[in-house]
Amino acid sequence: SRYNWYKTQFNTGMYGNCGPACVAMAVHWATGKRISVVKSREEIGLPIKSGALTYRHMVSNFRFHGITTYDTLINTFDDMQSIIDRGNIAIILFNTTYIQPVQGDKSVIFVDRYYPDTTGHYVVIKGYSLD
Repeated sequence: SRYNWYKTQFNTGMYGNCGPACVAMAVHWATGKRISVVKSREEIGLPIKSGALTYRHMVSNFRFHGITTYDTLINTFDDMQSIIDRGNIAIILFNTTYIQPVQGDKSVIFVDRYYPDTTGHYVVIKGYSLD
């Protein structure tokens, strides 16, 4: 499947595993090596008591797996589109304060469900839609 590198932090033992989930996805996507989110967390450790990771922690683990990273400032959709169009993935960190709660079926709506507080959240972006 074209999504066989996708990982989720859900049911991985702790609230703050979005960073390790993104690292596990990137390692699998870039190298083909399958590592679990739990294994990713073990490799990275718990550098911040809350479970949070900094970009530096992630880059260190990418280097451990032989992955080259690029720091790219993303200001516009075109910036993101350019990264994806070159065959790369992007890992971004955003502040969940700016995500507006939505209404709907809780089985398909994840916003305002897992991050009820003000925190950062890492996500992997692999593609986009123009519609």
